[in-house]
Amino acid sequence: RGLSLEREETYYASLRVRNALGMTTEASTDGVTILTPVDAVSAGASVRPRVSVAFVPALARGDKSWCDCLVEDAAYDADAGTCSCGPGTFLDAHSGRCVSCPDATPCKAGYGNAASLCAAEAGGVGTGCPADADAPVPPLEEETQPPECGPTPTHPDAVRGVLWGDPAECVCPVGTYRLNGECMRCSGTQIKSAPGDSVEECHECWAAHGADAVLGVAWVVPDAATAAPSTTHVSVGLGAGASRWRQALDAEADEAQFSAAVDNLPFQHGTRFHVAVRVVEDATGGTTAEARGVGSVVDLTPPVVGTVLDGDRVVDVDVVAEDETAAASWFGFVGDVEPYVTYEVAFGIAGEADVGSLSGGFVAVGNDTAAAIDGLSLSEGDVVVATVRATSALSGAAVEASSDGARVQTVIDDGEVQVRGDIVAGALDATPFPHRHAPTQRRVDRIFATWLFGESSAIGGLTYRVQLLDADTDDVLRDFGSVGGATSLLVADDAIAAVLEPGASFKVRVTATNVVGVTATAVSAPTLVDPTAPTVGGADVSATPGSDDAVDGPAGQVYQTSRTTAEISWEFVEDDSSIDEYRVSIGGVVGGAVVLQSAVVDAPASGVTFDDLTLQQGECYVVHVSAVNAVGGTTPDVVAPPLCVDITDAAADVAFASGDSAVAGEAVDADRLLSDLPELGTAVAAATATAAAAGPAPA
Repeated sequence: RGLSLEREETYYASLRVRNALGMTTEASTDGVTILTPVDAVSAGASVRPRVSVAFVPALARGDKSWCDCLVEDAAYDADAGTCSCGPGTFLDAHSGRCVSCPDATPCKAGYGNAASLCAAEAGGVGTGCPADADAPVPPLEEETQPPECGPTPTHPDAVRGVLWGDPAECVCPVGTYRLNGECMRCSGTQIKSAPGDSVEECHECWAAHGADAVLGVAWVVPDAATAAPSTTHVSVGLGAGASRWRQALDAEADEAQFSAAVDNLPFQHGTRFHVAVRVVEDATGGTTAEARGVGSVVDLTPPVVGTVLDGDRVVDVDVVAEDETAAASWFGFVGDVEPYVTYEVAFGIAGEADVGSLSGGFVAVGNDTAAAIDGLSLSEGDVVVATVRATSALSGAAVEASSDGARVQTVIDDGEVQVRGDIVAGALDATPFPHRHAPTQRRVDRIFATWLFGESSAIGGLTYRVQLLDADTDDVLRDFGSVGGATSLLVADDAIAAVLEPGASFKVRVTATNVVGVTATAVSAPTLVDPTAPTVGGADVSATPGSDDAVDGPAGQVYQTSRTTAEISWEFVEDDSSIDEYRVSIGGVVGGAVVLQSAVVDAPASGVTFDDLTLQQGECYVVHVSAVNAVGGTTPDVVAPPLCVDITDAAADVAFASGDSAVAGEAVDADRLLSDLPELGTAVAAATATAAAAGPAPA
């Protein structure tokens, strides 16, 4: 302020930035020129034209089938590829709004932005006055969706085709084009308003075929300049002094409009129009006032689509712990020609048609790049999405961008922790993750645990803290601290062995924390540490009931007459965990390796009977028994005494010396036999019998 600037001079502003290390960088503006508002012949009469360019901006509808105009009373014309003001209105270049036609020219029944389409009466430039000036503006006709056809698409973003044309063919519906045989949505901010397969039919909503743009000029002329009858001449050109497009107006006029549709002004992106306003006295032809102005560069593009971040941080968050507040920030919305943009923001729930259901539509926030609303009543699991509309301050063109949403999570889903025991990491397991729990394990120097906290782990991510607990006291034996986002922990070292003793039970506690600090805890079931196998016990066989002549042999073997059955019993001891099962088998003859029958017997049984055997007379068989505890520890085989089969009857077959004989019916004198045949004494003593019962004695 307070400068003495020269007219027709151009001035620049430069900025130099220096950091703490003394390094600098500089940038300059593109300059501003001080124009002469009063011509020398006007004797102080002031004419300062204001030049504005506008068109009705539009945004692609969500399904990419149509463009929604961002100005009230305007509608999209697919044939023209532009938005236009409706009946009874025209586009005011300075405000960028559809306004009512002037009282002197109120009639305009069609769509278009030029003020010259407004006529004094029916039959003028316009097509007639509306029957009811207060009637709502009818929208332009939109295509209805034809019947669907074709196969169900395989791509998740693809849609089915529709029947279109005469004769009807299966083509892609509005808003889509054919890619790799399937109908995909037009990309980015493009739309396609008619069925068809070509991607070339996808186009932007703004200036797709040349925007229906208007240029407005406004000025103020002092009374002294129009004291005599005068005419105001307004001219527009593409260079200084050029006047290709002209209008002659009454001296009282203070504004004029030129349009692309009526005046054929070339509204091309990057064009700058030069404007001259001159007041000429009708009688003399003298100029009583004159001034020139330069409009801003024509910008027919919207701002560059920026990025919207969920939450009130400088980084995007996927989870929020608040159920009464929603917040967002954004960056990167920059205009192509003019970087100045204004913003509106809306908050809604993901999946709902109304993007502003929480905020009551779009809320203007000016140049702020962050916003928040409170007083909400969100439900657990709601995904809040912020949508930002950025509008170029120069052209009015706009774009929208949405965040990826933040899930309301005031609690974390319940978790599950499993101790995998002695299983090898990565081993296949048919049960769902985190797989089955091991109630026992052998190793005292190792812990292997896995966990899962429901759907929470897939949204926003969780970090975990793992602790080893005494199962009986819940004392912390070892704190492993944070393991990040890992869902398993495998540690094998001497420090584990120092706190785990044989026979002890432990648990694993996992605390999950999400990105906003909400926590949840889950604890595994106890796991018993048992590094040893059961104590070796004993096994025995019993003669099958009914074997009347079953006896124990001199080497401990057991004789029985049954050739089909064997009864086996055992006894084992487990000091730490428990015995799960016994493995029993009866083998071939002593010294052989053939297994006749085997079984796995669940604890706590202490015996088993084998049936349907085929045992041979005079042969002996071996029984093996081993015990397996809860951690898989297995004892060496215990061997029972041999089981032998003898199905013959006991009898005496004796030869008498010295010519003695036994006569049928006489009793055998055992004492005499012992004295005469001492070498058979043992056998005879064991088989005392009567001759009468035995029949005739042998010779």
